[in-house]
Amino acid sequence: MYTLASELVRKNKMSFDLILPLIRETAEKAKSGSPALMQTGPAIRRDKKIMKTHIKMLGKDKSLKKIYADISKSILKHRIKK
Repeated sequence: MYTLASELVRKNKMSFDLILPLIRETAEKAKSGSPALMQTGPAIRRDKKIMKTHIKMLGKDKSLKKIYADISKSILKHRIKK
C-alpha cells in the first residue's frame, strides 16, 4: 500500500512526506485498540460523496479504483458499531 501511495503522490508532483503524518496516526491508532474500532474515514462514515471524489481523483487508473472500492467494501464488512 505504501508503494501505491508513493506512486500516486509522485504522479501528482507531491512528496511522500506529505502522507507520513497520516501513516503515523493510523499506526498509533492501531496500537491503542482494535483496528476495527479505530477505523475512521469516508467508508466507515458511508460518505459516498467523498468516496466518489476520491475515485475521481484516481483518474483513469482502473487498478487503483478497484483497490479503493475493495478496501472500502472490506471496511464496511468488518465495521464494528461504536
